[in-house]
Amino acid sequence: DGEESDGEEEGEGRLSSHEKRQLQLQRQMQHLEAANIAPKPWQMGGEASGKTRPLNSLLEEDLSFDHMTRPPPTITEETTRDLEDIIRQRILDGAWDDVERKVKPAEKPYNYSRARQLDQEKSKLSLAEVYEQEYIRQTQAAEGQKEDPRHSDIQKLMDKLFLKLDCLSNFHFTPKPPQPEVKIVASTPAVTMEEVAPLAMSDATLLAPEELQTKPRRPELGETEKTSTDRRRERRLRKRHKRLALTVQRQKDRLLARLHPGPANRHSRRVLAQRLASKSISDGVTHGDVDRSLRSSSQFFAKLQEQVRAEVQERGQEEAGRQARGREAEQYKL
Repeated sequence: DGEESDGEEEGEGRLSSHEKRQLQLQRQMQHLEAANIAPKPWQMGGEASGKTRPLNSLLEEDLSFDHMTRPPPTITEETTRDLEDIIRQRILDGAWDDVERKVKPAEKPYNYSRARQLDQEKSKLSLAEVYEQEYIRQTQAAEGQKEDPRHSDIQKLMDKLFLKLDCLSNFHFTPKPPQPEVKIVASTPAVTMEEVAPLAMSDATLLAPEELQTKPRRPELGETEKTSTDRRRERRLRKRHKRLALTVQRQKDRLLARLHPGPANRHSRRVLAQRLASKSISDGVTHGDVDRSLRSSSQFFAKLQEQVRAEVQERGQEEAGRQARGREAEQYKL
């Protein structure tokens, strides 16, 4: 060993300072690795039971742990002296904290023999008879409690005496205002004693707002809040309502024309007006001229009659010309 250490020292003497530092670091690392690999003492091994640690090894350690209970106070000569002073002072003051004796009150035992027995039999009296007996009992009790006239005389004399004494004792005495006597009349009709219920009641407040007016499917929007989609939707809705109204009106006109045929009904007049307007336009007449010339039904039918006659004459002339051309063609036959 001595030779090896001498050889190492000679070898280190030949090394440079950097190599010496690297060799020292390598030795330190080897020492730390050996300490980590070596078994640790029981203090560093976490929770250790009595089987894993040596005998009585816990008594040699200084441990710090928390108690769940409050530790008792340490009794010293000063604390004893303070307690004795407190006891002497309470004896001088007569402040005793004796426990008062509590006695359980004796409850009165329930006597089942004195319990009220309920009658289980059905009453033989009607409801009117029961009310009658109760009313008679109340009136008799009111009549039996009549005031003694002597007591009333004594009460009046005492009131006069007290009034005079008050006047003598206090010159500015203000007597009490007389209070009206309230008397209970037992002969009041039963109808006046009952609560009168209202004969009619309005149910306007019982309806919800949705029941009074249907809630719109879409919220109301202003002109500035509407989008192009909302405007197109409203336009389609207006056109649908207009088409529906026009369809209903046409159905009504057809029904009237079927029930009352002829130019007297409104449908026939509208159809004739449309035909006349189309005829006048084809002839070079504007709608304004037609509207100005036909301001009454008589003018309309007179104009219509003239057009019919003109059409008949034109057809007659065309037929006459056709027959004349036919005769001329017959003359040229061989």
